[in-house]
Amino acid sequence: MIIIRGMTGKHHSEETKMKMQLSHKGQYVSNKTKKKISVRLKNRQFSKKTIEKMSISAIKRFANKQNHPMFGKHHSNKTKIKLHIAKLGNKNPMKRYDVRKKVSATQQGIPLDKLKSFSNYHFVHKRKLKYAEKNKIKMQSKYTCKLCGFIGQTFSLDVHHIDYNPQNNKLDNLVVLCKKCHAKTNVDRKYWRNVFK
Repeated sequence: MIIIRGMTGKHHSEETKMKMQLSHKGQYVSNKTKKKISVRLKNRQFSKKTIEKMSISAIKRFANKQNHPMFGKHHSNKTKIKLHIAKLGNKNPMKRYDVRKKVSATQQGIPLDKLKSFSNYHFVHKRKLKYAEKNKIKMQSKYTCKLCGFIGQTFSLDVHHIDYNPQNNKLDNLVVLCKKCHAKTNVDRKYWRNVFK
């Protein structure tokens, strides 16, 4: 039996890398080839070590905003509509239980296996705040963001749950925030719980 080792344990020189890069420039990959690649990579599993390396590499690469592929570019209205349609209903990954669980663990800064309780907004939601109730709370706060003092209209303000439990709709657990400040509160939840106490 012949074992072909290929590049295992070896590395290309910088000169070779440059040559390869230039030779691949302007090459077109057919849809058939793209499908083959997609099928092969779909069930590919990376080790924890590899995932860590990839994560560090991405952080370094995009530390400078100018390295981001979308830097200085904007989606056309046509593309925006396509993206919107692609994420409607059950196609939206943020409505999937496993995805929301991972996001929740990341936002709380704890590993997924140590996440004790998880209440998924889209799957377990017995008592949702009604539009009229939200408006009443916004009126009581004089349409002002608790953090930055921004004064806005109903659509530009959110009602935030201090304990991050969407079923706990007691008045002392609700606070009015602008969209920008509400986005901030999803990271480092312990800190924000203490801020609003």
